[in-house]
Order: sequence, then C-alpha cells, then structure tokens
Amino acid sequence: GGVTSDGRRLLQEATIRTYTRRAAWGFDRSNRIPIAVGRGFILPLPGPSIYGTWGTGGCFGHAGAFCTLGFGDVRSGLSGAFVTNGNGGPFDLLARSHPLLARLRAACRD
Repeated sequence: GGVTSDGRRLLQEATIRTYTRRAAWGFDRSNRIPIAVGRGFILPLPGPSIYGTWGTGGCFGHAGAFCTLGFGDVRSGLSGAFVTNGNGGPFDLLARSHPLLARLRAACRD
C-alpha cells in the first residue's frame, strides 16, 4: 500500500495501483512471447509466469535483458532481485528462474 514497515508513506496507494494495473497485453513480437504490462512493469498472465509457476497474480516487476529480474508480490509480501551471467532469451530466463523462485516461495510458506 505504499507504506513502509515503520509506518512512513512512500507512495500513494492509487499510484501503486496505476503502475501495477494491466495497461496492455498481447503477443510481444520482439521477444516472441505473450506478455502483460503495466506502466513500466511486466505483469503475470494466468498460469506460469517469470515470477513462478502458479499464484503469481499479485506480482509485478521487470526482467532486464533477460539476465536480471526484480519483482514484488503484493499477495505474499515477497520481493527479490537476481542477476545472472546472461540468458539466451525469455525461455532460458524461465528455465533458470523457475527453480529459484519455487524454492523462495516454498521457504516463505514454511
């Protein structure tokens, strides 16, 4: 909601909704994948996404050049970022990130 754990407001809740609400979706011809975007963030589509296999509807973030990923998950409170030594494209990023994110999500549930 734009408030830090110590109660300081950083962003208005309406601003967060504006930037994390789906603005467009369709087939990205450049990367050859279906994609949903907000204003500056990649949002998940139903089913598996770059943010994990299932239950990622509250996520937003961005994958820069398919070798970095930063994200936040509104529903679980999980946020993270990682950098790799490069990927061959969106499917390589999925193959690399899926095991890591699945373990992170499992650790947060325990």
